[in-house]
Amino acid sequence: MGEGRLSGEGGKARPLSFLQLLGPAGCGKSTLLGAVMARFPGSSLMAWCPVEGWPPIPASRIGPLFIDDGQAMGERLLANVLRFPTVVMATQKDLEAPFRQAGFRVRTVPVAERCSGHQLGEIVERRLEWARRAPGPIPEIHDGLGEALLRRYGHDLRTMLSHLYDRFQLLEVQE
Repeated sequence: MGEGRLSGEGGKARPLSFLQLLGPAGCGKSTLLGAVMARFPGSSLMAWCPVEGWPPIPASRIGPLFIDDGQAMGERLLANVLRFPTVVMATQKDLEAPFRQAGFRVRTVPVAERCSGHQLGEIVERRLEWARRAPGPIPEIHDGLGEALLRRYGHDLRTMLSHLYDRFQLLEVQE
């Protein structure tokens, strides 16, 4: 099947594009989605809320449509999302097939596989700096910490950082 196209300004055809950030819960998909979204001010974001469900489909088709927790979408909502020319989605479930079938160019970024032990150590250092309660040095992060955390938690950054934050809060502030 050929690439789908929507008519843009001046009748010019533009390709349909789908970027999915794919990985397990807590691996950083939403964080990466937020970083990509920051490059497109004025775009729409649909974020799943377990209590309230999905927000209404945005009326504007300007800029990419960003979707967090895409695995929770039902078929009806997915059919509406397929009307947008550009979709960027964080998802735990591979949604390549319906987008390809609708004529989209698809790019999948496996998020969990992108984080090495060294990169994880850098993330931990930034988070500790952010969570600091008082001036002064933060706990020293040794080179093996990232690898040890990956062995213990896999790529579940959310649980890993929650554990580290809890431990960090137990430290006494030295004056």
